[in-house]
Amino acid sequence: MKNPKMFLWGGVLAALLVGCGDDTEVKTKEYYDIHLNEAKEVYAKCDFNTLKDGSNSYKNCLNAKEIVEFYADQEKMLGSAIVKRQRAERGLKD
Repeated sequence: MKNPKMFLWGGVLAALLVGCGDDTEVKTKEYYDIHLNEAKEVYAKCDFNTLKDGSNSYKNCLNAKEIVEFYADQEKMLGSAIVKRQRAERGLKD
């Protein structure tokens, strides 16, 4: 090897980068369906332009987005009173 110190530092840098993952807990669509207000909060903070595809934060944003948009569509089609009643019948709160 021409420069063993450079090889060593490269290994240290690679080890550090592997440890710099996204440790955000991924919450499922089912979770956000039960916790709609939290889904709305998470979705409001999401910036898909800056999130790394496949990261846990990106997955959370996708799951929250799907649930928020689902209920927004339901409210447009059925009205918010009906959607709230349906959620209440399932034991879910806003």
